Formats: sequence, C-alpha cells, structure tokens
Amino acid sequence: LKEPKEFGFIPKNLGDVESPKGKEEVDKIIKRSQIEKDLSKKLNVPIRSGHFRQNVFGHSRAGIFKVHGEIIRVGKKTGGLGRLPVVAHESGHFIDKHFHFYNELLNKNLGERKKLLENYGGSPQGINAAKEATAEFVRLYVTSPEEAKDRAPNFFTYFEKRLENLPEIKEALLSARN
Repeated sequence: LKEPKEFGFIPKNLGDVESPKGKEEVDKIIKRSQIEKDLSKKLNVPIRSGHFRQNVFGHSRAGIFKVHGEIIRVGKKTGGLGRLPVVAHESGHFIDKHFHFYNELLNKNLGERKKLLENYGGSPQGINAAKEATAEFVRLYVTSPEEAKDRAPNFFTYFEKRLENLPEIKEALLSARN
C-alpha cells in the first residue's frame, strides 16, 4: 500500500465514507479529469479527446500535440489512469515548444536521451529524438519523478533549475504530480 503522501489522502480512513473522517478523506481525492483540467488551465493549452489519426504508418499514438493550433489531443480510447501519462507527455511538447528544453538533449546528455527513449515506440533521430526525450522526461517528471531522476539525473537538475525561472510551469507540473 502506498504511503498517504503518495495518495494525498489516507486510505484506511475511507473505510466508512459516511463518517466525518471518511468524508474528510473523500474530499481530498482529486479526480484524474480534474488534474487534467487544472493542467490545461495552468498551462493555457486546451486538452481535447479524439480528432486525430491514432494510427500512422503502423504506429499507434495515444495522443498528439498540434504545434500550430497549440492543442493537445488524446485518443478517445485512452481512459482512466492511462490518460494522465499521455497528457503529461503531450504537455511536455507544449512546454518544449515555448522554452526549448530539448536543446539540452540535442548534443549533450546523449546517454540520458537514450534512456528516456527506451520505452518510446519508434526510433526518432536528431532534433526529433531530443524533443521526444524531453516530452518523455516531462511525463516521468509528473507521473514518476524518481524514475525521471534515475534515467536523466543531469537533465533533471537542468530542468528544475530552469523551472525556478518559470514558476507557473513549475506549479502546473507539481500540482499535476500531487
């Protein structure tokens, strides 16, 4: 069982949801859809379902970031807990478009870039690899920060240092994490 700080509430107090303690704990639970809405609002990027080709050249995509329209689209079949990592990844593309974090993974930290792309479908090269690695890093930063730090310790330090000058982005990502 996860520690209460990981859940944001104390699971054992949910035994009787009608009790005062139970109601207090239920109020602490934040729905995935609310996390998504908050991230959309804080980053000022719309997050919508569907309306994109999910299968391109034999590769299935769970989501996309439309660069010119600045909109995140998530597959309609991507639901439940599987949706937040997709939204976090696509948010990484949005953030990277505006703040160019990928430059740090373009010609340096190549080993970290490779580790970030280990579970990524396909094999992007050059600038695309750096951009996908950055988006994967943001996904991990939101959903599994320890794994982000393990896979890319130098980029993790760089990213957090840059976020100090981007408090709105930092707050958006940390609130999606918690």
